[in-house]
Amino acid sequence: MNEYQSNLAIFLILFSVISLISLAVLDKKKWLKIRDLPSVKNFYKIIGFSIEQGKRIHISIGNSKIEHLSGAASLISLLTLKKLSELGNLSDKPPIITSGNGDLSILSQDIIKNSYKTNNSFEKFDKNRVYMTGPTRFSYISGTLSANSDDIDTQTIIGHIGPEIGILLDDANRKHIASMAATDSLSGQSVSYVMADEVVFGEDIFAIPANIQENSINNASLQTQDFLRIIAIIILIFSCVLKLVGIL
Repeated sequence: MNEYQSNLAIFLILFSVISLISLAVLDKKKWLKIRDLPSVKNFYKIIGFSIEQGKRIHISIGNSKIEHLSGAASLISLLTLKKLSELGNLSDKPPIITSGNGDLSILSQDIIKNSYKTNNSFEKFDKNRVYMTGPTRFSYISGTLSANSDDIDTQTIIGHIGPEIGILLDDANRKHIASMAATDSLSGQSVSYVMADEVVFGEDIFAIPANIQENSINNASLQTQDFLRIIAIIILIFSCVLKLVGIL
């Protein structure tokens, strides 16, 4: 790493920290708003209607380890689970949570437990409804299929899942289960676009928790990402110009 790259890295780190703090303060005054995701808001309403009708919801949070490159999607799936569980636990039929990794399974159980405790309904907690369906890509899919029982009305799939997500979406369509898909996999997104009722594309997956329930930290994080993206584009263009004129 040369001096230019070191200075650039330091600048980006400092900018991110300052931006997060500043935007968190500004957001409290509602000076800045996050971008809306109609697909997320629409599906959140569908989940609410399902709970009102006494139906059960199914949330599947992917199969990637948190420490892997795709771990960011897993963290988003856990944060989304926390927000959806606050709604789902109000139902007479508690939600079913599936995952394809032991770490995610343990963390999701902890999230659901805390959600029940917050709602003073811990007696509803059933560890058999929060579980890992399989350790590999297709064993995870195969086990998750069995979770879509007759009383499931909505299926939310968030996290790292490849094109095999199509098997889950096809099963949901056959059983008339409304589905939303949000994955960081490009092949998974292309399949979801064709088969899911609602789809979240690209980096918009990181905006899902904030669209479900806004707070200063989530909003500031999203706005900082947007600013960093703009800065990255400017730096690339500026570097190309310097390269053309022979400075770099």
